[in-house]
Amino acid sequence: MEINRYAFESYKMYDSKTNDIIASTLDQDINEDADSLIAYWANLEEPIINDEDLLEDWGKIVSKYMKENYEERPDYDDLINYLQNYNNPNWIVIENSTGLAFAPGSDTIIFVVDKDVIIEETD
Repeated sequence: MEINRYAFESYKMYDSKTNDIIASTLDQDINEDADSLIAYWANLEEPIINDEDLLEDWGKIVSKYMKENYEERPDYDDLINYLQNYNNPNWIVIENSTGLAFAPGSDTIIFVVDKDVIIEETD
């Protein structure tokens, strides 16, 4: 999938076809029920994955990785590599990060969304 990286302190993400809000820092909310939200990682241990195939596939990747790496979980680079190689032409990845990804003091979130989703910086 295509990875789109941003560093917005404040943003709104919405589906350009339906105008449904997926996430907004103004509301400090993520609409987990939005049809165009496939998954998101606000932390690496507890992703929210709405698509059954992606959920199953990511679960297999995590299990295999942990068996091979002494119970250590996949890190940021592993996740990005996985998403880049996941084949779904109707989805994109939107990463918004302030600071180093998933480092202490940073604010990183990775979304998998329909390709019609737009993220805009807000005031």
